[in-house]
Amino acid sequence: MRSIYILIMLLLCLNFSVFSQSGVLDKKVTVSYKEATVKEILNDINKKYAVNFSYADNKIPVNKKVSLELQDVSLNEVLSKIFAGTDITYKVVGKQIVLTQSASKKSTGKSKPDTSTNSSTSLNKEQVIEDTVAVNQTEEVNNEELKEEVYVSLDTTLKVNPKFQEYTIVKTEDPAELRKQYLSEKRKLREQYLDKLDSLNDANQMGKEDDINKNLKKILRELRDEVNALGDSISNLNIKKPNFLSRKSDNISVNDTTNQTQEDVENPELNEKDYTYVPMQVSIFPPLSSNGPANSKSVNGLSFNLFAGYAAGVQGAEFSSFLNVEKDFVKGAQFAAFGNIVGGDVRGVQGGGFMNINGGATQGAQMAGFMNISGDSVYAFQGAGFMNVAGGNVVGLQLAGFMNVNDGGMYGPQGAGFMNVVDGDMIGFQGAGFANIVNGRVSGFQGAGFMNVSENVNGVQASGFLNVAGKVKGSQLGILNIADTVTGIQLGFLSISKKGYYRFEVYTNETFVGNVAFKTGTKKLHNIFAASIHPNKDDYFKWAVGYGFGSEIKASNRLNVNIDVIGWHVNEGIVWKSKVNLLGQGRFLASFLIGEKTSLFVGPTFNVKVTDIKDAETFSPYISAFKTHTEEYNKVNVAMWPGFSAGIRF
Repeated sequence: MRSIYILIMLLLCLNFSVFSQSGVLDKKVTVSYKEATVKEILNDINKKYAVNFSYADNKIPVNKKVSLELQDVSLNEVLSKIFAGTDITYKVVGKQIVLTQSASKKSTGKSKPDTSTNSSTSLNKEQVIEDTVAVNQTEEVNNEELKEEVYVSLDTTLKVNPKFQEYTIVKTEDPAELRKQYLSEKRKLREQYLDKLDSLNDANQMGKEDDINKNLKKILRELRDEVNALGDSISNLNIKKPNFLSRKSDNISVNDTTNQTQEDVENPELNEKDYTYVPMQVSIFPPLSSNGPANSKSVNGLSFNLFAGYAAGVQGAEFSSFLNVEKDFVKGAQFAAFGNIVGGDVRGVQGGGFMNINGGATQGAQMAGFMNISGDSVYAFQGAGFMNVAGGNVVGLQLAGFMNVNDGGMYGPQGAGFMNVVDGDMIGFQGAGFANIVNGRVSGFQGAGFMNVSENVNGVQASGFLNVAGKVKGSQLGILNIADTVTGIQLGFLSISKKGYYRFEVYTNETFVGNVAFKTGTKKLHNIFAASIHPNKDDYFKWAVGYGFGSEIKASNRLNVNIDVIGWHVNEGIVWKSKVNLLGQGRFLASFLIGEKTSLFVGPTFNVKVTDIKDAETFSPYISAFKTHTEEYNKVNVAMWPGFSAGIRF
């Protein structure tokens, strides 16, 4: 009986192969390759013409280089030219073209057909039978050996491996290259997923689909985490480091060193700019100074300005009763009652009663009563009574009474009485009295009195009213939370995740005949908006509006467990009851999936009613019959009872 079954299988597969070959192999294609490997050509044909190939890398010459220039010819002709002069044959099996060694080559060693493959497409049982038939056609094979060979091959093929091949991400400092690698690896995993589903279908093992889905989600999550980690390292590497006091790019050099002073040797930047180092200068107002007309070429070690001073730079300390102005740089300390203005970089401490303005980068500390402005990156503490502005990244601490604005990333704490604006990534802590706006990813904590906006969040986003983000890996805490996708929780009055959790329920319970509920947020934690009605005789009716939170736990493919807590304001015999008339309800529900997006649910509930109404029974006798406990506390009546809920969820 077993022999007859195997023979029937062989005949069916042969007929199927002959039938399907004509369609795929006759497909018209146009190819143009110059010194391309066989593997590259097959991958290209797969992408352009949606033709799947199945083969083992160690069985065909994947690294053989081929040059082809063919237009509007059959795929059969292309394959013939690719494998001309080799022992490779090909056949259409199911939804793919199987490439194998010729039967004569296989039979030389009298070995069993090789059913392994290194490609993303697994061999199915039809392929195994095809290979076995090829052996049978070219040599004498004992019938028992043939039966055993087919049996072993089929048994091996039926075990579809749910695991996915490991991805490969090469560390790079180029964000575009990293994204290109990520998309490429994601596409490869997707192709593996589809091939595994095809193999499951061919082997009648679709019950294992859930295992494959779990493994795919796991490896995709690992891929995302690794890419995000590399992305963070790229952001840190790309922080522009200020080239303090080094002016090699100016192409200015001094070849004559015969008259160099000790200061010239210690300060080569002076030579490069043709500056003169002055140990000390005194100024009333430019050009009334000890440097005279040479101010613009002087770098002062110690500078005292009665009203205002002007120089090429400071390499030491400078003090003024009103204003300090440096054409190029400051290396040291600079203090003025009104302000400091520097055309280039500052390394050290800057203190201005009103403002500090630098055209370059700042490293150290910058403090002003009103405003600090740095034209490039800031590696320092920046504090101002009103505003801090950085033209690049900020690494350190930034505090302002009103606003901080960065035209780059923020790496460290940032605080403002009103608003923080960052045109890049925010890594660390960000706090504002009104709003935080980040045009990049937040890694850490983002807190504001009213609103937080970020491209992505890896941490916590908390506000008094609104949180808006793209992808959230962490938590959003606010009255209104909006995101694209959330891995974590959204806690607020209304949470919306574009790719999150949306459910609509119609159900009944012992308290109200008709109930509807809408759920939005994430599976882990979602908002529940509900309404209920219960008509009674004599036109006496009650209705209620409710709000609460819920969580859904997956028990199996078709069974979920829901835990809900809902509070209701109940109105009886009137449109709206102003007195306290509240119902709290806890639900423990089991839901059974009966369709792709439909499930039935049922489960017990526990009810607590609190009311201060004394003029009549708060609830109808129908409800009162369920009460297991009732008591009065400080003129407030509390009743408790068990119940049930049952309905349908979409």
